[in-house]
Amino acid sequence: MNARKLRRAIAAVAGAVAASVALSGCLYAAIPETTERPLPDRTHAPVTDGIAADLLRFYEQELAWRDCGGGFDCTTVTAPLDWANPDAGEIELAVVRHASAGAPLGSLLLNPGGPGGSGFDLVYDSLAFAVGDALIDNYDIIGFDPRGVGSSTAVSCLDPAEMDRYLYDIPRAHAARTNGRPS
Repeated sequence: MNARKLRRAIAAVAGAVAASVALSGCLYAAIPETTERPLPDRTHAPVTDGIAADLLRFYEQELAWRDCGGGFDCTTVTAPLDWANPDAGEIELAVVRHASAGAPLGSLLLNPGGPGGSGFDLVYDSLAFAVGDALIDNYDIIGFDPRGVGSSTAVSCLDPAEMDRYLYDIPRAHAARTNGRPS
């Protein structure tokens, strides 16, 4: 690259950096101070517009938080076993909360993924690792065990005979292709 093109490239980059710095100052001035906005309460009524009548009981339940040690509160939430058929049974989901030191800016719900990951244990056992001090100080941190995980209600989709067939039977299509011979 010749010297002239190099100088133009450097000038273009310098101009972009200068514009970014100038604009970021304008943006910073537009961000309101946190003390100027109202802080939310810890509990809000759920928005139930458009929720089917047979599901309202799950949205409107009152949570009974109890101290579970170490600065954490615990509760259980009732949920339908099958959201498409809420009368088919209910399960209990274990929930843990670490309340912010002051008035929270909001709540953060953690889900470690899975399958089989315990959000309850992630929050209760590893809060600082999971989110760090800045979030702990300013937000209520909430974790839960999904259905069938940890302290939540176990879920069984197959009876013992069905599970044995699922795990140990040779699928019929495979057996037909190989005349029952192992492949």
